[in-house]
This record gives sequence, structure tokens and C-alpha cells, in this order.
Amino acid sequence: TPKTLSDSIMISALSYLPNDQKIRFLEPSIGTGSFFSALLDNATDEQIEYACGYEIDEHYARPSIDLWKNTILNYIVGDFLSFPPPQNENDKFNLIVSNPPYVRHHHLRNGLKERLYDKVKTTFGISFSKLSGLYCYFLSLTAKWLKNDGISVWLIPGEFLDVNYGV
Repeated sequence: TPKTLSDSIMISALSYLPNDQKIRFLEPSIGTGSFFSALLDNATDEQIEYACGYEIDEHYARPSIDLWKNTILNYIVGDFLSFPPPQNENDKFNLIVSNPPYVRHHHLRNGLKERLYDKVKTTFGISFSKLSGLYCYFLSLTAKWLKNDGISVWLIPGEFLDVNYGV
């Protein structure tokens, strides 16, 4: 995600949080950390209580862990969608910002689409269209990680508004 876009999104997201509220930040598909970088550039160290990011791709994770090693970021290598959300409200996040992976439904292999479909149905009691891309599952399942009154911002394809599964 380009820096100017990350900064713009972060500035907007931060404007919705009370100034005196400590930030618990989550980036569920962190990559190299463009939104974490924007957080550091647009919030003070005193405002940030905790920051966490997940990345499944070791190609991005290895250099990024080194890049952010001297910061507050807890960089976790693994499939975010396989981790359980925090159960305690205090452990949840009040700021989630992400550019989730854009993987079209027909590229979700080895039963992944079915597992995610079942997880959404079990968690929320709703059924997604089988045409939903991976980013749809990120949006929905990450809701369990968000504190009450938290802010969640997603950079997703505009097609979401034009396709039948967007309904």
C-alpha cells in the first residue's frame, strides 16, 4: 500500500478515536507494515499501547520482522484466519486497519473456502456466497477481534459493490 494512501487512511481512522484513548492496533495481513508505519508517523508513542500484525507469507515476514524489531510491534508469522480471537474485551483491538489479501474464490484451494465458509456460518449464523473472495472472510472474521466501539478500516476492491456476492 503506497505511503500516501496508508497515511491518509490512518489519519482518517485515528480521527474517530478519542484523543485520550490508548491505541490497541491490529493489522491482520501486515506484509511489510505500511499501516503500522502510518500509525507510528501519525500517533505518539504514548498513544500506542499495543500493536500486532499477522503475516502468512514468510517472504514478506522475514525482512519485516527485522525492520520492526525495535518497535512495539508484535509481528506474528502465521495464518491470521486460523488464530482464535481474544475472548477478553481488554485483549481486543480498538483500531484494525488492513489491506487484506485479494484472492478470488476459485483460487482458494485445499478446502480453504469451505473451512472459511463454515467458520463464518458457525460464528455469525450467516452464509456467504461461495463466490466470495478471501478479503470477505477477513472482514467478517476480524470483527471478533474488535473492541466494542472500535474502528475497523479496510482497503478492498470496488468490485464488492458491483457483484452479487456483495449483497
